[in-house]
Amino acid sequence: MGSEVRPMHAVLTGNVPGSARLPGGEQEHLRFVMQRAASQVQYIYPDHLILPVDIQRQDSWQAMVLNPEVALAVCLYFHASVRAGMKDVPVHLRCSIGLGNVDKYPEDRVGEGDGEAFWLSRHGLERMPRKRHLVIVLAAHYADCLSDASDSLLFLLDALSSRWTPRQAEAVAGAMAGMTQEAIAQHWQTGPITQQAVAQHLDRAGWHAIEHGLTFFERWLSLPRQLPFSSPGNGHVGSMNS
Repeated sequence: MGSEVRPMHAVLTGNVPGSARLPGGEQEHLRFVMQRAASQVQYIYPDHLILPVDIQRQDSWQAMVLNPEVALAVCLYFHASVRAGMKDVPVHLRCSIGLGNVDKYPEDRVGEGDGEAFWLSRHGLERMPRKRHLVIVLAAHYADCLSDASDSLLFLLDALSSRWTPRQAEAVAGAMAGMTQEAIAQHWQTGPITQQAVAQHLDRAGWHAIEHGLTFFERWLSLPRQLPFSSPGNGHVGSMNS
């Protein structure tokens, strides 16, 4: 009997460490910011998300990305949007990206889905060491897809994104949405700023390195979009320290 070929998808499961310790007003604001970021992600990546990002509890969220090559971009964009919205309180998201098959496609909310990618994503977040903010988990039969080069790239991207200030995150979110620096400046949350100021925020955020890194990630993962299916084994984890 030949191998069954099934598409690989990405499931993102994340939370915001320390959110329960925020003052009540900031907790409410965080949920508002996460809901707004979820809407923005759906607007920017409409062809890649089967459903809107699911804000499950005060600080937890989940997304299913049909095309896994854009999973890292979705994760970083959501992170940037939330970080930009929380100007008075520094927050950083944790995210586990599970890459694998999906047995049950969700109909109303992402959390209703089931399958390998969902399991890997949830367990990746549960096992994530305290000082880490992002992991990518693949089933054993996909383990060869994660090379040392791509794993090293993820560490570098995380080292940059974990240091974003709210202004840097806002500039990065605009750039990831395809906006020009002039457009980002005109649509700045607190009122228009100069294009030069946006350029400085992007430079300090390491945007050019992040942009190249995301392009490499997309090209790398676009190759094995459909792989032979075998019974799930132990997952293989590639992670970023932050």
